[in-house]
Amino acid sequence: MKNKQLTADELQQVIQSVSQYIGDLKSRWDSEKPESKGWLGVSREYLVKGTLFILNSVDEMIQYVEGIIPSGKDKKETVMIVAGSLFDYIIADCLPIWMKPMKSTIRKVMIDILVGELIDFIVEKYKSGFWKVKND
Repeated sequence: MKNKQLTADELQQVIQSVSQYIGDLKSRWDSEKPESKGWLGVSREYLVKGTLFILNSVDEMIQYVEGIIPSGKDKKETVMIVAGSLFDYIIADCLPIWMKPMKSTIRKVMIDILVGELIDFIVEKYKSGFWKVKND
């Protein structure tokens, strides 16, 4: 499947599937999120739980896209898009007003740099057999 290109119909199915998955992740977050903030700041519990939720979602998405997207580059890009969407939904929207101007810089560091490297790390652990893929 590595060299296979998706047809237009398959691509539409992947887009719908990933969009639905993002919606499911957001619903899951909504059901378990703690109190987010006061007027001047974000609660520590919210940031910790939100960050852990995003990190766990990255791992889930890596496993999820393995079976539906043939190209490794496209898989990584998809996982980064999902992580970015979750970052915007969970973290960026709860930032206090004084941090809003830094939102794009924080997102760039968190998603483009940290999550990008995290994906490479996790994928290498799965490929080397160090971690086992969950079979639900």
